[in-house]
Amino acid sequence: MKLGIIQGRLTVPKEGHQTTPENWQDEFTLINKLSLNHIEWNLNKEKLLNNPLFTSKIDQVYVQQISSVCFDNVVSESIFDPEYFYRNVLVLIPLLAKIGINRITLPLVEEARLKSEEDLDIVKNYLNLCGQNNSKLIINIESDSEIYYTKSLINYSKNIYFTYDTGNLTAERYGHEEYLKNTIHKITNVHLKDREYGGNSVCNFTGDTNFDLIFSTLAKFKYDNLFTLQMARGKTGKEEDIVKYYRDNFKERYALHF
Repeated sequence: MKLGIIQGRLTVPKEGHQTTPENWQDEFTLINKLSLNHIEWNLNKEKLLNNPLFTSKIDQVYVQQISSVCFDNVVSESIFDPEYFYRNVLVLIPLLAKIGINRITLPLVEEARLKSEEDLDIVKNYLNLCGQNNSKLIINIESDSEIYYTKSLINYSKNIYFTYDTGNLTAERYGHEEYLKNTIHKITNVHLKDREYGGNSVCNFTGDTNFDLIFSTLAKFKYDNLFTLQMARGKTGKEEDIVKYYRDNFKERYALHF
């Protein structure tokens, strides 16, 4: 099982619950200790241009363990404004490419959700512009939209793939079997998150996400790509313990179904 973690979940959340911690190198040490596969790096709007990816020399040892850079900074209805997208995404892609990062995640969820053909056309144009900046760029779309909009986007180009967020899709009350059937050919990352129907993320598997159904369906389609822990945080100061708990639970489920 290629299991990793979203950035910020292995450190005390001084800078935010899911963002680049001040001592970000510590998490790379910890994923090796915990036998995890990768870290999905986050960008957020509060410290976007002060992120170490743009202000520090990042050793290639770390770069090789970054599965993707997630642009959480654009989870806003402003994403459909081309000038906003240019300032917050397009100008950063060449900077990432310079340090060897050619995979990004674009989260089209919540306020940034696709709701119309117009939204779809705007984002397709963005994807064209992203590709002009970097022909090697791989873009993972994270979407909690209706299947029609998600399929239209992920099938738009061979360089576009899908990050399947188990919690976000649960919260929107989509049927996982149907959604997976329609997107499995493009899924390269599964965010492991538990949420309630119409509600927030929860700890300790107390939400409505049917992980056994999801794992059995992924196994049926012979899924063999990344999983990324994005479960709700536990008690502050116990980050390593809660990640171990989630790691062991999901590895047991994986062994059962795959």
